[in-house]
Amino acid sequence: MRGWKLAFWILSAALFAQSGRIEGPSLGIVWHQDSRSLRPVWGVFGAAWLGSPLPADVYLEFAAVAPNSRWALARVSRDDRCFAARLTWPEGRVNVEELEGVAGALDPVVFSPSGNFAAAGGWRVAQPGSGTDPEPLVREFAEGSRVLALSDTGVALLAVPEAGQWALYRAAAGRQVGRLVTLPAIDAAAFLPDSAVAFAAAGRDLYRLGPAGAVEHWMNVEPARRLAATADRLLAATDAGVLLIDHEAREPAAFAHCQCQPTTLEPAAFSLFWLTGATAQPAWLLNAATGGVRFVPMPAAAEEAAQ
Repeated sequence: MRGWKLAFWILSAALFAQSGRIEGPSLGIVWHQDSRSLRPVWGVFGAAWLGSPLPADVYLEFAAVAPNSRWALARVSRDDRCFAARLTWPEGRVNVEELEGVAGALDPVVFSPSGNFAAAGGWRVAQPGSGTDPEPLVREFAEGSRVLALSDTGVALLAVPEAGQWALYRAAAGRQVGRLVTLPAIDAAAFLPDSAVAFAAAGRDLYRLGPAGAVEHWMNVEPARRLAATADRLLAATDAGVLLIDHEAREPAAFAHCQCQPTTLEPAAFSLFWLTGATAQPAWLLNAATGGVRFVPMPAAAEEAAQ
């Protein structure tokens, strides 16, 4: 079995080296902080490895990769100048599109479920090829306002400080769409894919935010640090693992225990979600369809391992 996996990894690396394209089974593209590069993750659930950096003509200071692994929002440096940019890699090499007017820190970045929109630094940025320019999201709101979640239509869920509490708003391109509710604290939020329905976690309370502005106390759960969603399940990351909730039946479907403390719910391919970040050592993956959690050794690319 080990020999088969090694042969698979070597063949995948050879295909990438020859064609310059992302080919073969892959869990997507990830940002690798240590090498300041974008790198493919080759393999499948439970047998994956980190590929070589994609070549780039700029210095990447920071990048966040969209859930569809087709583009990234980044801050880059070139010719002694730092700027925000959209990155793509259609032929296995990083292309850079400068985003004029987008200034300030980009981290953290919030993506819509499908990855067609991103929010960072108070701006909403659409995926490349959309023909939509970056637009301000929080300009008309109080200082300290933050984007919690973004829908696939580009509507943002904002947490706005008000009198020592947090007010939830829907907003699009800096314009208020509707004030929803005020809560003492808001820990996480997520939109369902291709939907105006969102969920918000506040301590042990989980709220459903309807498309018409209705707010419903949905259920009590262990404190959720992160939320994410698939077409049929809401994922709530706790200190011990991830609660998978059937949001149609409104009941827990499974609890995925992990020998780790989940720090993220970043999407990978095939209904998989990173629980500790794709380049963590060790890395852990959740299969949202089955509730399975697998350790991913994530050995380095072959040429690095040989050094």
